[in-house]
Amino acid sequence: MRGGLAAWIVAFVLYSAVGWAWECVYCSLHERRPVNRGFLNGPWCPIYGAGACLDAMLFSGVRNPVALFLAGAVACSCLEYATSWAMEAAFHARWWDYSHRRLNLHGRVCAAGACLFGAGTIAICLFVQPALDDALASWPPVLLAPVATLLAVAMACDLAVTLLGLSGFRTMASRMGAQLAETLQEHLPDASALSAAQDWLGQVADLGDTGRRLLDAVRELGADVARSRQAEELRRGLRRVLTSQERRVLDAFPNLRATYARDLARVARERLRDLVGR
Repeated sequence: MRGGLAAWIVAFVLYSAVGWAWECVYCSLHERRPVNRGFLNGPWCPIYGAGACLDAMLFSGVRNPVALFLAGAVACSCLEYATSWAMEAAFHARWWDYSHRRLNLHGRVCAAGACLFGAGTIAICLFVQPALDDALASWPPVLLAPVATLLAVAMACDLAVTLLGLSGFRTMASRMGAQLAETLQEHLPDASALSAAQDWLGQVADLGDTGRRLLDAVRELGADVARSRQAEELRRGLRRVLTSQERRVLDAFPNLRATYARDLARVARERLRDLVGR
């Protein structure tokens, strides 16, 4: 790109913003509710920026649409797979899951997504990137460099705030799981009822829904639990103990909510097992 590093930074942020807009529209229509999609707080999804810039860097000299489609599908699918693996390793959570799609690989990538990546690569390399390159080349360096710096700092700060807000996620799940188990133990004191509660928690965790839904279902265990003030307070208090970043992420990523519910259920089952053994 003729503008150098500054131009690449601006292009990265622009592509990330377009990706964020696409994700918000698609997910809002799919879930039939407004969804502010994205791992970060700002209006950008960096994985789209990374994929688009990767296409532009690697394939800008390729003019054959078929070659572009195949190369882009493979390159961007590899990027998506690597990103999914890295984020799961970092946060112990699956951020998206294509297991229900045909021709998927470990639920991280799928054929339909690869086809979209291929089509996007054609559009970027043949049309979008040349036009964007011309537009940014017309910017005076005295303007381009400060804009790029401001955007880079804003995204870096956004990332830092997000990571800080999610840093205690696993600890919070452990704390709430133990509290849930103690509530169940208080109102279902005999061993057979506690064993049934452990089995029930395992079934609920496989539903793939939110931790809040998990705690709502506590009320179905029996009249005593349903009437208990502790269970009701536990249900209402879950989202209060979440940080603003955790609440935002849980609302934006349904599959992450499923992992969160499994974590809560796992901790509660372990805690119940300890209580039964006493």
